[in-house]
Amino acid sequence: MLKIRELIAHWVLMHDHPFSIVEEEGLNNMMKYRIPQWIPISCNTCKNDCMRVFENERQKLLTILKGVRKISLTTDLWHSSNQRMEYMVLTGHWIDDNWKFNRRVLNFIHFPPPRSGVAIADAIFKCLMEWGIEAKVHTISVDNASSNDVAVKIRHIIEDIRDSMVYINSSESRLKVFAKIVQQRRVPFHKLILDCKARWNSTYDMLTMAMNFRRVFPCLKERDLSYHYCPKEEDWDKVEKICSILKVFSGASNLISGSDYLTSNLFQKQREAWENIDVVRDALYEVYREYVDTSKALTAACASTSTGDGVEVVGEGLGQQQRGWRIGMILKANSTKFSILSTMARDILAIPITTVASESAFNAGSRVIDTYRLSLSPDTVKMLLCGCDWCRTLNGMKKGCKEEQQPLEINLPIP
Repeated sequence: MLKIRELIAHWVLMHDHPFSIVEEEGLNNMMKYRIPQWIPISCNTCKNDCMRVFENERQKLLTILKGVRKISLTTDLWHSSNQRMEYMVLTGHWIDDNWKFNRRVLNFIHFPPPRSGVAIADAIFKCLMEWGIEAKVHTISVDNASSNDVAVKIRHIIEDIRDSMVYINSSESRLKVFAKIVQQRRVPFHKLILDCKARWNSTYDMLTMAMNFRRVFPCLKERDLSYHYCPKEEDWDKVEKICSILKVFSGASNLISGSDYLTSNLFQKQREAWENIDVVRDALYEVYREYVDTSKALTAACASTSTGDGVEVVGEGLGQQQRGWRIGMILKANSTKFSILSTMARDILAIPITTVASESAFNAGSRVIDTYRLSLSPDTVKMLLCGCDWCRTLNGMKKGCKEEQQPLEINLPIP
C-alpha cells in the first residue's frame, strides 16, 4: 500500500494532476481490481504523500549538489494572473563527471513586491544558501526586460491580430467566410496561426503568417459588422518592419533555446568573429591559468604537464576554429590526461545563454495554478512545481513534453 501510494504521488507530480484525482471512483475501481486490499485515500493524504516525495527527492538533490564543483543558474519572474501573485524560478545547470548535462528546477518561490534588483539578489542568495551552493555559482543568466520595449510599442496591434485569429476560429461560418475571401483574393496561403502569449517566437510566426492575409481582413470587416479587430493599414506597415527585425532573432533563438542540452557550443558554431579570435583565445588562457592556480587536487608535476598540453589544445582549437562540442568530446575522452582543461570545459559548456529553462516552468505553473486552485499556498506551489521537475527527471520523462504550449494552426476550409 505504501509503495503504491508513493507511485501515485509520483504520478500526480509528474503529470500535474490535482490531489483530488485519488478520490475518483474510476481510479479506485482499477486499484481494487488489481489489489483487493486497496483502501481509498483522501486528497489530503495524497498531498501529504506528494510532500514526502518532494522532501525525499530534495534530500537526494542536496547530496548530488554536494559533489558539484560549479553550477550555472538561470532565473526569471512570473506573474500568476489567477492568483495575482509573483513567483521567481531558479534553475541549476551543470555537467557531471560523466559528462552528462544536468538541469534541475531548484526553487519556485513566491516573490512579493517590491521587485528591485537588490530584492532579487537577496532572494537568489537565500535559495543558494538553502542548497549549500552559494560558493559554487559559476554564472547567472537573467532575462533582459528592456528587450521587450519594441514589442510593447506595438502591443495593441499584436492584440488586434491575435483577437482576429480567435474571432475567425471561434465559428465555422466565420472560417468559411474568411476562406471564401481568401479564394476570391487568390491568396496562396491556407493557414493561420494563433500564438502562445508566453512565447514571442510563436507570436512572430503568427504575425508573419497574418501578413499574407493583410488584404483579406479589411474585406472580412466589410462583410461582418461584428468584427472589430481589423488592424489599420499603417499597423500592417509596422508589423512588416518589426517582423524583418524579429526574423534574425527568431533564427538565432531557435538554435540556442534548448533547455535540456548544451547551448553555449551552438552559439560558438554560428559566430562570425575572426577579428575577435585573439581576444577569446587570450581570455581562455587567462581563465585556464586561474583554474591551474586554484586547483589543489593536482600535484605540481601533474599541473605542469596539464598546463603545457592543455594550453596547446586550447590555442590550436581556436586557431582552427574548432567547435565547442568537438573540444568537449576530445576532453571527455582525455579527461584524465587533461584534468584541469576538462574541468574548465565542463564549467563553460554548461553555461546556458538563454533563460528558456526557467521560463518553461511558467507553462507548468499556469496549469498548476488554474482557476480551480487559486487557494494553493506558495509552499504547495513550490512543492508541485519542483516535485514535478524532479520526478520527471527521476523517471526519465522528457521535460519538454506537456510543458511547451504549441501555437494553434488554423487550417482554412478552401477546396
